[in-house]
Amino acid sequence: MKRIAVIGGGITGLSACLTLVKELDKYPTELILYEASNRLGGRVHTIHDPSLDLTVEAGPDSILTRKPASIHLIKSLYLEHEIVHARQSAGNIFIVRDGKLNTIPNGYMGIPCSDTAVESNLLSREGKQRVLAEE
Repeated sequence: MKRIAVIGGGITGLSACLTLVKELDKYPTELILYEASNRLGGRVHTIHDPSLDLTVEAGPDSILTRKPASIHLIKSLYLEHEIVHARQSAGNIFIVRDGKLNTIPNGYMGIPCSDTAVESNLLSREGKQRVLAEE
């Protein structure tokens, strides 16, 4: 029996395990996932504070559900029931940079681009070019 080790239980390690399980189903293989922390997900981590009715994304803030590959991954992991849609009443979205709370302008994170996205100092020139390429 072959043994395969996957190091890290972040999104890449979990995706690798999923692919290996599907591909190696017909072969006698032992698949071991090693994760240093006490939870899976790596940088993908959601914190809920029920007392404030607040949800904070400690890693990536969202997944682009308009992208078919994103939905395919979510469904293949049987996680569609975990999707939390942003409340329209939530107002602004913020990011902490250099210890300061900054409003994320429209044009970031898959939101259609606006002039404020290009004028903001939150992203490098290269980052702004990638935002504009999303259009």
